[in-house]
Amino acid sequence: MINAEFVEKALLGAILNEPTRREEVPWLEVDDFTNPLCRALWQHLEAGAAPDVTPPVDYVALSDAIRKPSDLHPRLTAPSQIAELQIQAPVRPDPAAYGQIIVEVAIRNQLTVLGLKIGETARQTAQPNHVQLFAAIEAIAHVQRRWERTHPAPSDPSAGEAQGNRDFRATHPLDREHYALQAEPPRDLAIVETAVVNAAVNDCPKGSRSLLLARLRPGDFSQPRIASTFQAVEDLASTGRHVDEITVGWELTRGLKDQGPGLNMTELRRNALVGQLEPGDIQTIKNVSMQRSLAMAGKELARAAENLRTDLPLASERASRFLGRATDVNLLQA
Repeated sequence: MINAEFVEKALLGAILNEPTRREEVPWLEVDDFTNPLCRALWQHLEAGAAPDVTPPVDYVALSDAIRKPSDLHPRLTAPSQIAELQIQAPVRPDPAAYGQIIVEVAIRNQLTVLGLKIGETARQTAQPNHVQLFAAIEAIAHVQRRWERTHPAPSDPSAGEAQGNRDFRATHPLDREHYALQAEPPRDLAIVETAVVNAAVNDCPKGSRSLLLARLRPGDFSQPRIASTFQAVEDLASTGRHVDEITVGWELTRGLKDQGPGLNMTELRRNALVGQLEPGDIQTIKNVSMQRSLAMAGKELARAAENLRTDLPLASERASRFLGRATDVNLLQA
């Protein structure tokens, strides 16, 4: 799992290391950030490309520059805090992918607040003011426009078709009961599964991710948290999104309700250092998976899964439709 603050720090660390990559996220706004340091840094960047953010970064000057307008406590903007952003930044970052996560969190927060306001309006005894309803519709439309701007449709139609011809997803979603009666895997199998999921997350060695996604499915793994992590890699790859420890961690957070917990950030980074893929690892997992499936074949029923993740554009459209009806009724009653 991963929270928005970690993503914000990864983005700012990447941009401090390579300032030109800020151009990849022109749609980010100061209000999208929740971490005080990241918010102050982004506000400083929006004010103009100051010399103190050009590598090598002058941490003392940058600390002073962001603390004065933000009025933050010196501890929050200390030079060591800024240096840590650079040190902890991913090796091969994708600012656009991280920015999309940040905007998604901001949009979800906005919709939550908007939903509370609409709910409060609905509980009022007096007739709702149509101006409030129109304002809510416009707010939702703004959310939709931001989503479309940060999640543009693929420019090459053939790219989407190629993705459609390649199904990375498991036949069925992860079923937590599949693992309920399973004992802890033997140590050697645990090492093999760790190496495989590390190769899938980091594509190390190069090209191994596509091979693993073609040969394995999440249900092949004996450890449910490894399976959830592999499922997250599948979900990202199947839609052509960037795959690394940051985006996988966020995908696990989004899918927590229907997939269960996966590896945490510490484990993902540690595995990148210790898990090495061996030639026979894929077949080892396939063999164990086959044995496990045969043993449980009589106990499991195939069932269709309901995707519990929120589709933001669809949710926004539905909310707008209901508000539109409410507005029509309100205008007729006015």
